[in-house]
Amino acid sequence: MYIPPQSSPTVPNTFRPQLSQLTSIPNLIMGGDFNAKSSAWFVDNPDTDRGLDIQTQFDSLTIMNNTHNHTHIPYQALYTPSSPDITFCSPCLTPTTSWRVVGALGSDHLPIIITTKTRCTPAGHRHTYTNYKRANWEAFNEETEQHFETLNSTPITNINNAVHAFNTIIQNADKRYIPRGNRKSHNPNFTPEIQGLIRQRDTLKHDTPTPIPQNIADQIQTLNTVIANKIHEQKTQNWQNFINTLDHKTNTSKLYKTLNSITLSNTNTTRSHAAIITTTDNLPSNRQQANALIRHFAQTSHLTSHPDDRRTIRRKKDFPTDSDYTPFIDTLTTSGLTMYLTPSQPLDRSRDMM
Repeated sequence: MYIPPQSSPTVPNTFRPQLSQLTSIPNLIMGGDFNAKSSAWFVDNPDTDRGLDIQTQFDSLTIMNNTHNHTHIPYQALYTPSSPDITFCSPCLTPTTSWRVVGALGSDHLPIIITTKTRCTPAGHRHTYTNYKRANWEAFNEETEQHFETLNSTPITNINNAVHAFNTIIQNADKRYIPRGNRKSHNPNFTPEIQGLIRQRDTLKHDTPTPIPQNIADQIQTLNTVIANKIHEQKTQNWQNFINTLDHKTNTSKLYKTLNSITLSNTNTTRSHAAIITTTDNLPSNRQQANALIRHFAQTSHLTSHPDDRRTIRRKKDFPTDSDYTPFIDTLTTSGLTMYLTPSQPLDRSRDMM
């Protein structure tokens, strides 16, 4: 969950999110940047109005934060660490759930790792991958040929035993000279140089006492810039290397996946997280709430609507209601939001904005 700070131009200073209804969700784990401070989740936090309000709304949930660990390190001088990031969970999950922060990444917000134990135990099967490009084929060929000579010099009395001996020679050489394994975390854009810079930055963030001196903050920001530039250069180099390998023999499946990932990354639009501002403070009816959402997402949506879809919506809206008919549900999808409107909650003329 994300709530913009009170200094944001899209959020009024008096904005108080009404979130208490979320406490009825069973087995709930809820976290995010609430931009709310209270000593209940960090002892050095000043108590703000929003923080006290959220604490009251979620008094039936357990605060998972370690009150002695901050989650935000400002890089500006004279600013002290704080904890605007909060994690809540249902009381039943408290005994099996843990919370901790780590010092990785370049953001001023520290990453938070939440671990919960489940009743089921994951399977122990480990997938491995064979790297034939790094195989030592000369040694593989030399060893197999030596064993094949011995095998050929022995009379074959049983075909099954001979096949088993042949397969054993191949398998033993495969284990010795063809590498295989499974790297849990591998990023082709992280060279040893970049990994060293990341470790240097994380060490500065972890070992420097707070509040961070300005000279150390400047070093961290400089390292972040250098890391980002080197990652960009490495991505460009990897892409150029990939282009140079393309020819008429290129695996079409691999090429399609690459092009498809590029297309999706360029067409996905960034969804707005800003609060929806209306002319009234309250929207009591479902119809008013639906109309406010429609107007908001119609302005941010980049999806095109087809005339046939609009005609279908108008036709269903004007469909006569009668006890002999089975009530239908209209489904409108815009910018990733799906809204369900029953005949008792029709759309007004703002549907034309779709």
